[in-house]
Amino acid sequence: MDQAFRRAFGRALRALREDRGLTQQELDFQSDIHRTTISLWERGERLPSLDNLRTLAQALDTSASELLRLADAQLEADKRRRKPPPKRSRGRPPKR
Repeated sequence: MDQAFRRAFGRALRALREDRGLTQQELDFQSDIHRTTISLWERGERLPSLDNLRTLAQALDTSASELLRLADAQLEADKRRRKPPPKRSRGRPPKR
């Protein structure tokens, strides 16, 4: 996977965790996935395995497919934000 998707997944994961009112430590207790691993995912440095994705989804009371859908939505939002504004012509300013 590319780095943009890893970052998008991390932002989506963090948003969902915070929406559930959980700290990384609390998610660690609920999922039995170490908080440093969760931190790596949230920072976009790594992606979870399929087994860990399923465990993570269960701890967050959602599905693995919903986690991936949120990550895809975040990726699309990131792409829209990075898109440069249209160039203006260098000729005369438009009439008002």
